[in-house]
Amino acid sequence: MRALAATAVATLAALPAAARAAESARAQGQFAWLQQLEGDWVLAADQDSEAAKHPVIAPLVGSGTVALRYRLVGSRTTLQENIFPGTPREMATMYHCVDKACSQVMADHYCSLRNQPVLRAAPPTAPGQLVFQCDPAVAVCASPDAHLDRLTVERLEGSANQLKTSFSIRKDGKIADLLVFHFERRK
Repeated sequence: MRALAATAVATLAALPAAARAAESARAQGQFAWLQQLEGDWVLAADQDSEAAKHPVIAPLVGSGTVALRYRLVGSRTTLQENIFPGTPREMATMYHCVDKACSQVMADHYCSLRNQPVLRAAPPTAPGQLVFQCDPAVAVCASPDAHLDRLTVERLEGSANQLKTSFSIRKDGKIADLLVFHFERRK
């Protein structure tokens, strides 16, 4: 009986460790996927979003000018994203693991709305796609003020050279805008 009880306790104790290991493996895979985005990207000529018609962004569409740049910084522990570099709409997002074990991937977004939402990677729902959701523990994410609520980064048609980003903006407790952009890796 004691042996059975000891085995049961050991098995139950191992469950949280196994779950943590699985979460860490998932997060490490997500961060490795993000690292593959390193380089310069241009706005594709075929944009189907009103966001691409913005007067600051429209001149970049199909121009071959870098509109998105990813680079690894901090001994390759952080992926720095600059979208619309050199424009009044330039924003930065820093993707990183929350700890050394990489138990969770985070995105700290420095927005042209002049706020800094912190987003957490969600469990995968589709291959070739990462979704980040605003962390409700962060004040800006619980605020009625306009802020980035959801960020989706997706490789198109499984291509390493085509990317779609979607930004869901929340204001007054509801989604107020969805900004979608298509990028191609600069050759």
